[in-house]
Amino acid sequence: MDSEMQELIDELETLKSNLKSKIQSVLGKNLSNVTFEEYYRYITVDSSLNTQKTYASVPDNISGKLQRINQVKQFLKEAIEDNLNQDLTNVDFKNYHNYIKKEYSLKSLKETTFYQGWKYRVQVLLNGEPAGEGITGTFSLYRNSGSTADTYERTTDENGVLSITINWGPGTHLFKTTCQGKTISETVVVNLASQEKTAGTVAQMARISGRSRAWNNLTVANLGAEEPSNYATCPNLASQSGTYNTPYTVNLSNFGFTLPANSVIHGAEHRIVARLSKNAPSNPQFGITILNYNQNHTYTTGADLTLLASQATSWQYFTPYTVNIDNFTASEVNASNFTTRVEWSTNQNYNTGAINWTYYKLKIYYSPPQNI
Repeated sequence: MDSEMQELIDELETLKSNLKSKIQSVLGKNLSNVTFEEYYRYITVDSSLNTQKTYASVPDNISGKLQRINQVKQFLKEAIEDNLNQDLTNVDFKNYHNYIKKEYSLKSLKETTFYQGWKYRVQVLLNGEPAGEGITGTFSLYRNSGSTADTYERTTDENGVLSITINWGPGTHLFKTTCQGKTISETVVVNLASQEKTAGTVAQMARISGRSRAWNNLTVANLGAEEPSNYATCPNLASQSGTYNTPYTVNLSNFGFTLPANSVIHGAEHRIVARLSKNAPSNPQFGITILNYNQNHTYTTGADLTLLASQATSWQYFTPYTVNIDNFTASEVNASNFTTRVEWSTNQNYNTGAINWTYYKLKIYYSPPQNI
């Protein structure tokens, strides 16, 4: 055997040894009883083996042995490129073992605009491709970008995605994700979407039989313009010991909301502008209770408002925030029968007068559905 042939044999043995070592140490496969011709089957990142391929027949001589080595090279090249996402176009056969690797990386899948109740998602990549399911990662979530984290473990789905639902309210938070020795950090701004509407229909009804006073000029136009040039009036309200001391209840509906289907409702903001006028040196006083309802739900704001006696000379702007209409669906809020009921209390003191009401607007806060 000449020296050139011996050198070729020695190189081939080194190549085989290097490939075997990498396949076993990096990919975790046992090649103790596996022939060199079968190595390609074990170049996978999971427990399965590659499909067995058929070698072409070659003559039993030096030329045939070289042809077989070229076939082994081709099968190895295909396995490394297809399963490990490597490019061996200009790589020498003796260096193939350097491309048997498992390199993890993390990729944020966060949307440009992120809403409360959405899933924060990070994809785990193996050699640039989705790593698959069952890999454990850790989320460290810093509320308002503070110094203390809430920590949660999650496992990847079939697409290599770690996910966690974020129910924190609007704010700027810091999220860190750690998996397979890799960590990514990013600032996440949590938002709420909103729509704001005035009513398309207003109606009134007696609050207390025999003691309620009706509103004059109660129209959509008079309650829909923020500038108090026109307004509704509940006149000549008696004192707390008088007879007609309670304004009619007012129902406002037909808002025309167009929330996306399957949105999650988080709350409502009611904006009322009203003032008192007096028939005597001192002013009357009234409380306000606001409810939202349709055929399925009734909720109050949880806190009443008071139109105080000292507020007679100026328009008073009330903006209570409601968090207890979250059991409404988007379709219920969009429906024409979704209603705000404004209940004015009986006069709370002995002074008489009137209520002037110029504006009502309803803002709904929600999260649109996440497109995943």
